[in-house]
Amino acid sequence: MQEATYACRCLPGYVGDGVECLEEVTCDRMDCDANAECVITRFGAPDCACVAGYEGNGTYCTIVPSDVQVGVSTMFFVVKCCPHNCFK
Repeated sequence: MQEATYACRCLPGYVGDGVECLEEVTCDRMDCDANAECVITRFGAPDCACVAGYEGNGTYCTIVPSDVQVGVSTMFFVVKCCPHNCFK
């Protein structure tokens, strides 16, 4: 009797060796404001964030008056792991 072999691979939308898979994150389809940049959130999803000196939701950013500017925005670049799938 021949022993079955298995190969692990990541599901579509994930990258890795099949044992460890990370969500594939792209900014290609993000509609960020000209004064924003695409960032990867702590949850592993792309999002728009206004650059320092601007405020808003990332899709629409307005300049912050100079007397109000206090800090620099923080960006997160953490991706989450996903379960792997084994196929016979």
